[in-house]
Order: sequence, then C-alpha cells, then structure tokens
Amino acid sequence: MSGAPIVDCKKALGETNGNVDEAMDWLRQHGAAKAAQKVSGRDAQEGLVACSVSEDGKSASLVKVSSETDFAGKSQAFVDFVQHVANATLTSESSGNLNPETLLTLQSNSKTIQTALEEAIVAIRENLGVASALKMTSNDGTLVSYVHGKVSDHASAGSSAAIVELVGAGVDPKVIADAGKKLAMHIVAAKPSYLKADDVPSDVLDKERAILRSQVSRCPYTVAMKKVTFFCHNVNSNLPSFCCS
Repeated sequence: MSGAPIVDCKKALGETNGNVDEAMDWLRQHGAAKAAQKVSGRDAQEGLVACSVSEDGKSASLVKVSSETDFAGKSQAFVDFVQHVANATLTSESSGNLNPETLLTLQSNSKTIQTALEEAIVAIRENLGVASALKMTSNDGTLVSYVHGKVSDHASAGSSAAIVELVGAGVDPKVIADAGKKLAMHIVAAKPSYLKADDVPSDVLDKERAILRSQVSRCPYTVAMKKVTFFCHNVNSNLPSFCCS
C-alpha cells in the first residue's frame, strides 16, 4: 500500500497499535522525513515530463519531475507521482510557470502534491522533486498535447512533450486533435527555441548566416551558387531548429 520497506511498515503498525490508516499517516510523517534526510543533497538529473489536458481542451498542464536514476524514473510509483503532479497542476487557478510554494498545495483526488511527493520518496528512496510546472489556458482555441517516449499506457508521461494551441471556427474536433498531435510531434522532434522567425535575435541570425557562408565557401561553384540564391531568398527557412514557423 505505502511502498515503504517492510521494517518501516512493522514499526509504523507498532507505533499505532495496528491501525492501518494511522500507520499510513505515521509513515508519511516519519518515513518521509527519514527518507528525505537520507536522500537530501543527492543529484536528481533523471526523470520524466507529463501532460494533462482538460476535456474541453481549454486548459492544460506540462510538468517536469526529477529523480536520481533512470531506473527509478520509470517505476510505476514514480510514473503515478508524475501524472499526479500534472493532474494537480491542471487545477491551478493561476496560469504560467507556478512557484513551488503554490504548486505543493495543489490537489488531485483530494491529495496534495506535497503528500504525494512524501509518499513517493518513501516508496522509491530517491531524491525526487518537481523541476517545473506550467499551466496553460486558451480562450478561443483548443489545446492538444503529445508525449514522446511514453513509459505507461495509463499515464501521459514520457521523455519529452509539447502542447500546442489551434484556433479555428467550425472545424471538426477530431481534425483539430489529429492536426494538433502532428504539430506537437514535429515540435518535439525539431526542439525549436523560438515561436516565430521574427522572435529570433539578430545575433543568432548573424551566426547562422556565418555558418551558411562557411558551408558555401567549401562547395563546388555550381552548388554554391544554388545555395547562395536559396539563402538570399529564404533566410528564415534555414532556421528549422530555431523557430516553429
């Protein structure tokens, strides 16, 4: 039930005269503190990302939760915790990046993220934490998500993810969902740093131009002329890894 070691479970039952509910609370209070103290300070560079989208597509959450090892990061206890964080973040009244103090108080199925975190630390025995949590809303569009490298059929958690907003009137919801998923898949694959070409800083453009000029200088004349022409007329299309459009 708790995922805690058998020794801790026996001690918890002894301290609470065999009352299972009280023993669970005892484990959260003492076991989590003990486990947290033991793992405190250890690097947590692994983990998963997860999404949660409302049924009407008007709000969505995207979270990143860290663990110490890849093995623990793919355990069912960790996957359940990551999805819990995503579901709880979806309930936030605030949008944008949520601060840690607000985040830990959010609930899903009457359980706060703080409580779920304590239970996960007891079960997994690793330093865990919510690295980031984002809540998005849409007034006129529909939010669609895609998770790459899903680790479970029962959770929207994996190695990377994207959420896109599509706006359009009189469009079949199935068409929006399909187009949104494909667009989100493209974003996950391309990993763009900017939303539009106009958002790309001039110094980044200058750097890319310098790289292209260097590539052109090493090409045969006929190929170089084609590249120069292409570069002059389509400079923005040479930045697929920098912007979405």
